[in-house]
Amino acid sequence: MGRWITGSLGARRLSELRAKLDALESVPQRGGYSPWMSNPTLRVRAEAFSSLPAVLRPRSSAEVVSASSDLSTMHSFFTSAGEQGLEALQPSGSTTLKLDTSATETKQSSSVILQWALATVSSANESFCQRMSSLCQQIAPVSRIDGSRPRSQGRGFSSHLYRGGIFLEPPQLEFHTHEETAINLAHELGHQALFVLQSFDSIIVEKDLRKPTRSPIREVERPAIQTLHATVACLYMAEFLASFIEHRRNSAFLQNKYELMRSLVSQGISSLDTVELTPVGRAVIRDASIFASERSL
Repeated sequence: MGRWITGSLGARRLSELRAKLDALESVPQRGGYSPWMSNPTLRVRAEAFSSLPAVLRPRSSAEVVSASSDLSTMHSFFTSAGEQGLEALQPSGSTTLKLDTSATETKQSSSVILQWALATVSSANESFCQRMSSLCQQIAPVSRIDGSRPRSQGRGFSSHLYRGGIFLEPPQLEFHTHEETAINLAHELGHQALFVLQSFDSIIVEKDLRKPTRSPIREVERPAIQTLHATVACLYMAEFLASFIEHRRNSAFLQNKYELMRSLVSQGISSLDTVELTPVGRAVIRDASIFASERSL
């Protein structure tokens, strides 16, 4: 199933496009592509290193950055580039997260949960294994700047300015914490997929990029491109859940989550009805429509 962003065909297409993009953005003398290479400011900062710290070097597959020393190196790298930690990468108005450089039991627990989520999403099926490998290099734990407790459902973000890097704060739930973290990781993978496509195509015709539309996740008016991102994030969560339920585990929690995500995909598609899409954008919506209409459990 899928031609551009879902299923095995979508995974193969994204892998091919990512390879082309890596060739454009990579720094050959650094041995390939690493997420900081998509950020002009960080590229300049990296020139100061005669030898890059290991955590900033290209990886062949996704890894969780768990060592406090590695996270401290990343923090120093971002800050030395003239930015305050992760502020430059987070969505406007949402700069509330920092890299979790602590060595507390909570941080250690977060790293274990992120490792489980990475292994679980990667093994959901062959296409998710390929997408995780091609779209993600780093998964880093984050925590609140003010030290407050995490949001119950967890939180995360990805950025065009750090393509291939995912930042996640595991949820704080009495039950299903691991599963919710895996779902959140699939969410971020959806953003990563669109980042790759957007590097070659606007997806939405320029005049409509910021057209107000209702986001299926936040349920508020947002620019069309953000509504599209939310729709694809829901699509990836639903697609992951469908495979996880079929092959690994089933419960009322997972079933309800799946039906919710599938419904949100349909809502997102409807919200974009009046938005003019490029041919690639129409193909993305077609993938989402096929999944939402045909994939019932």
